[in-house]
Amino acid sequence: GGVAGCSAAAALRALGVGRVAVFDTGRHGVGGRLASRLAEEGSLPAAQSGKGRGVAAGDVALRFDHACQFFSGAEPADSGDATQGSDNANFAGAIARWETSGAVAAMEEGAVGVISADGAPRELPGPFYFGTRGMRSVAEAMLEGHEGIEVVPHCWVNRMRATDAGWELQGEGKDRGVFDICVIAHNGKCANNLLKPSGAPRTYDFFRRLKLSSTWVALVAFHGEEVRLPGGLRAAFSSGLPSLKLAVDQGAKFGGGANTWALLSTAEYAKSNKVPQERVSQADADKVLQDLLEDLRAMAGVDELPPVRYSFCQLWGAALPRNALRGEAGGCTLDVESRVAACGDWIGGGASVENAWRSGQAVAEAIVGLADGRKVGDIGIDGPLVSIEAAAE
Repeated sequence: GGVAGCSAAAALRALGVGRVAVFDTGRHGVGGRLASRLAEEGSLPAAQSGKGRGVAAGDVALRFDHACQFFSGAEPADSGDATQGSDNANFAGAIARWETSGAVAAMEEGAVGVISADGAPRELPGPFYFGTRGMRSVAEAMLEGHEGIEVVPHCWVNRMRATDAGWELQGEGKDRGVFDICVIAHNGKCANNLLKPSGAPRTYDFFRRLKLSSTWVALVAFHGEEVRLPGGLRAAFSSGLPSLKLAVDQGAKFGGGANTWALLSTAEYAKSNKVPQERVSQADADKVLQDLLEDLRAMAGVDELPPVRYSFCQLWGAALPRNALRGEAGGCTLDVESRVAACGDWIGGGASVENAWRSGQAVAEAIVGLADGRKVGDIGIDGPLVSIEAAAE
């Protein structure tokens, strides 16, 4: 139900597949790492840290994206660069459609940048886009206008069993139907636990090769004076700070005058401060919050920050891929014999919304080719996963 899964579902329907179901673990809708917390819908947790204790989560001004914060645009693709049968000829065209629908808007020019260790700001070239109702609205926009897609929220599929009729799925203690092909648009331990006993050993072995990093995220609302970054930046990557990787002004995205920030840690900090993500203690949350706030203070170049009125910390244990399938491998995987496919940014070349979207388009094209009786062989399943750091060199 993240970018790749929603992209695949929309493309499958656009290419004529009659029945498509999307199973997502989110309580409030699809999104995956396009995760948003909105007080107005009740998805914002009660204040967790002692610094924010007693603040009502019902404050409608509180809106946060607590994973992916924005995404970069793309140049229009060549005619052979994307799924031609889908309603989105390329990623640039998809962005234009989301903008027209009001789900996506461009960030102001010069809003995103890097702040060096000496405090000097540097703008990054855009354009950059964000979801106007939270990043989740980007995933929702992918499914809009596609009748015949069944979205099943708050459902963890924990069993897939091969039968003569197809793949029989179970989740949350219920039978979820029988399907011709299963697409795994997930990763980490949960995907591995699903695949291991399923009877799709090649896909399971492929997923086991994926390496993931963790990220701490702190959501913070301040009293008083607005927190500002140097150079007028509204979102900044840090250089040289011990815990903070990215700070993003949520009020600048959503408006309403809210003095709200999302603070994302470095992978190294998350690794050295990792705890069971299902059992984050008060002491863990307080320490992480203090560390990230201290780095935000240093990034902002001020002596002290305004008082905190709300805060919440979350550990994403499986946040970003550390290795990825090479781009020339096809952008997805397909095991023809087992009729199991997979998509995701890590299968499409590395961590980005565009790679995830393209991977979903690619897997839809592969599935339709198989269903139409075209000669479709295995795709990507034996391809090498290359370190993302090494691939960038």
